[in-house]
Amino acid sequence: MKILVVDDHEIFRYGLKLVLESMCPNATVLEAENLDCAVNMIAAQDMRLIIFNANLTGADRLEALIRFIIKDSKVVIFSCYDKKQELPGTLLSAGASAFIFKDSSLLEIKELLSEFL
Repeated sequence: MKILVVDDHEIFRYGLKLVLESMCPNATVLEAENLDCAVNMIAAQDMRLIIFNANLTGADRLEALIRFIIKDSKVVIFSCYDKKQELPGTLLSAGASAFIFKDSSLLEIKELLSEFL
């Protein structure tokens, strides 16, 4: 199983990769630092799960990208946006499987991710 973590902060990608590998040792966890890299990786490989940071540069393209990739992959969105903003609903309506805030506990994050592994 291949998982792609897309975030512009290397430390976040690294930490999430460690969590995912501990939960699913047979998974291959790949990283992309921006949407352009992510698009290239998605085009070249089948991904079972793609985890996006909603705050990436170019995130205005994220809704269209989600609509395109949900045919083949599950999509989870991480965000530090204010929980009252409209973005979670917009991306979930586009087909994202889940939306979780970066201030969630590790237990909450693991429980959510386990639904897709």
